[in-house]
Amino acid sequence: MRRYNTCPSLGPGQPERMQIQLNHATQRYNWDCGISCVLMVLQKHQRQTFLNHFTEICKSEGFNKSTWTIDLCYLLRKFNVRHIFYTTTLGVHEGYRWNSFYNHILTKDENRINTRFKNAKAKGIFVQKASLTMDDILGHLVNGPIIILTNAKMLSCDVCKFNKISTELRKCIPWPTSYQGHYVVLCGYDIHTRKVFYRNPSFGDQIVKLAKGDHDTQLSRMTQCEQDTYEMHVRAANIVRAGESLMKLVSDIKQYLILNDFPSVNEAITQNSKLFRTKQAECDQKLMSLRDDMAADLYDLEEEYYSSINK
Repeated sequence: MRRYNTCPSLGPGQPERMQIQLNHATQRYNWDCGISCVLMVLQKHQRQTFLNHFTEICKSEGFNKSTWTIDLCYLLRKFNVRHIFYTTTLGVHEGYRWNSFYNHILTKDENRINTRFKNAKAKGIFVQKASLTMDDILGHLVNGPIIILTNAKMLSCDVCKFNKISTELRKCIPWPTSYQGHYVVLCGYDIHTRKVFYRNPSFGDQIVKLAKGDHDTQLSRMTQCEQDTYEMHVRAANIVRAGESLMKLVSDIKQYLILNDFPSVNEAITQNSKLFRTKQAECDQKLMSLRDDMAADLYDLEEEYYSSINK
């Protein structure tokens, strides 16, 4: 369940608390969280048909073990589930090439994904480029569940305290969070407690309570790709400014003819500048690797802690 900070406006006749009853589906692999979410919204006989022909359907749909949201839309259409796909990007976002989470699968999936977006309308799949507000989300939950793609490392729970350690640490030390795409199913809300209920396919059969977020728009906050791009722009700007300062310093020194009298000093400064840039790049790379390793270790530590029988 997720708690939101501002009070949304309810539509006429919209209940202040509701919860959709779903048959839970736990993912069996590390790649089928989206498919498990689709299974939760299918009718009983449709679900059984899918499970009986799971491998054949995955192969015939073309995604095998690499599912994108548009693939889930085609699955829902296959089982005649009416839906609308809201996304901020039509097709594959070019910025994902800079994201380590997506980079290794883009080459393999890009053509297929862009083709599926292009053919979606002809296949009876409604895709709309838009961002949703909390009011939009709560309004839709009255009519049915919502499958959303989020960052697994940003999810937390009021009841099971999942990701509680990293959530509290981020409030004190706001370090960048690496991205790990994960699908969940929103299935209810409570206006009085300002929380949203959801089912997580990586858990057992339970309703998860998404904890209070740092911002009201946490569900629609910038993606890790956008955050990484922003950080790279800032980093590049800082490097440019540092380079300009260094060039000005060299120019000032040359005005006093110091380097003209001592060519060896000029050569030494050039070599040291190159060495400095190399060391700076190495340090940046090590810091990014250390950041990712720390995030992964913390995630593993949390999983080990919350799954321990001795806690």
